[in-house]
Amino acid sequence: MTGPRLNWLISIAGCMLLAALTMATQSSHNLQFNEYLDHLFNQVSVFTLTGLFRSDLGLLTVAGKITFLLSMIFGMLTASAISVMFIWLPRNHSLQKTLQSLQDPRLIGFLVEDLLFLWLFLFAPLFYFSGMGDISVIESVFNSLSALGNDGITWGTNNAVPFANSTLLILVWSAGIIVGGLGVP
Repeated sequence: MTGPRLNWLISIAGCMLLAALTMATQSSHNLQFNEYLDHLFNQVSVFTLTGLFRSDLGLLTVAGKITFLLSMIFGMLTASAISVMFIWLPRNHSLQKTLQSLQDPRLIGFLVEDLLFLWLFLFAPLFYFSGMGDISVIESVFNSLSALGNDGITWGTNNAVPFANSTLLILVWSAGIIVGGLGVP
């Protein structure tokens, strides 16, 4: 099986597994949309950085939210690898050479380090300190990754509405969306 097909298969299997984990963590929760297909739709949407969501993420348990955090991380790394492939494809003049280049551990390390630097060491602290104590550390970590991935979901209920009057936080959020939109992570 070739690289792109294997990547696609692993991505679908990962979303299916995360949807099952989300459903298992929400079994005692009374959610409006709590069927497997609802959770699968949400996981695929978050993984592909689409941001469509069938319910309010703030209503999920912490364990359920962590499954979406994992989905965002893997989705962003996959999108970054695909972006690099499109950049390298014209240079290598061959899909086979490009796929071999993508398996270089240095490239994978670079993508992970780039994402971790931007996310954990730059935007998560900015979110935390610009929130002026209104948001927790885990909420800062989640929301900053969502901004970089332009996913459009937040840790709490009502998405970003509770932060409408926090100008500094909205500016940091906007910067994260712009940096992520430029393809930096």
